[in-house]
Amino acid sequence: FPPLSIQNVTEKDLYKKVNLLIDQNVNFLKAYEMLTPNQFQALSNIAKENNLKLTGHVPLSMDVISASNMGLNSMEHFRNFELSVSKDSKELLRKRKRLLKNLQNFSGAKLRSSIHSLQRMDAINNIDSVKLNQVIDVLAKNQTWQIPTLFLYRTFANKTFKLNSWMENFNSFPSDVRSDWINKISKIDDKINKDRQAYSNWALGIVNLMNNKGVQFMAGTDAPIFFLIPGLSLHDEVAMLSEGGLSNLEAIKSATYNPSKYFGMEKELGSIKPGQIADLLILKKNPLENISNTKEIEAVIKNGNFMNRKYLDSLLKK
Repeated sequence: FPPLSIQNVTEKDLYKKVNLLIDQNVNFLKAYEMLTPNQFQALSNIAKENNLKLTGHVPLSMDVISASNMGLNSMEHFRNFELSVSKDSKELLRKRKRLLKNLQNFSGAKLRSSIHSLQRMDAINNIDSVKLNQVIDVLAKNQTWQIPTLFLYRTFANKTFKLNSWMENFNSFPSDVRSDWINKISKIDDKINKDRQAYSNWALGIVNLMNNKGVQFMAGTDAPIFFLIPGLSLHDEVAMLSEGGLSNLEAIKSATYNPSKYFGMEKELGSIKPGQIADLLILKKNPLENISNTKEIEAVIKNGNFMNRKYLDSLLKK
């Protein structure tokens, strides 16, 4: 995916291109799942040398424990977690390594999708509870945080974006973006994929187990992937983390305090204290009582500017 990532054929490529990014003052590095173990180790070394966080997908050529032990600071989407906690995880890894030789010369996107199709549901249907707990214990010990994007999975599985109530949110978009999204959605069929629903439900069920074992969470959505609404989708992700087993306070922290802690920015943001960046939502109702109350916004304080509900509504009308 050239708009989103940089291809690296050799480790030399990786060092050269990643250092170009670091020269541009990037905030963190993200590993996608087509890296080799050696490339992943090199990327981890670069991140450590430059005091940068390394997030991303567990490479298909590896298992979760190896990636976490090498220095993966956080995992996106639980991506490929299930492959490491299956009863036949070693055999699945052996098959993946063979498939990754790509004798059929697939594009990277097609290759990884084909591997997901072959292994994901097989893994989920054969979870080994002992391996599951062992892997989660390693994540907790290594402080490998999770950004599960639960709402992304549910939206994709249920095709919620086809609902009229969903598309009404597009009225706040620039007209060209709105037209583009509506046109793309109109070309998607209504058929529901049961495997995607099963995967979404499985991911939701993992949250409570990880949380109880001390794995830490941050809220992320991947908006605008699968027509997720920027801003609004973050509220939905927080609500799903609560549904998954986090307390309402823990779910709120996943979008406020926890990211500041992850990036070592607790002295700048994430809490309501003197000297902190004062970007705040003022709510009408208590989200500790009902997590959906994060959407009951009375006012916003942004860059020192107070915007009441009347002013916010005027922005929406524009």
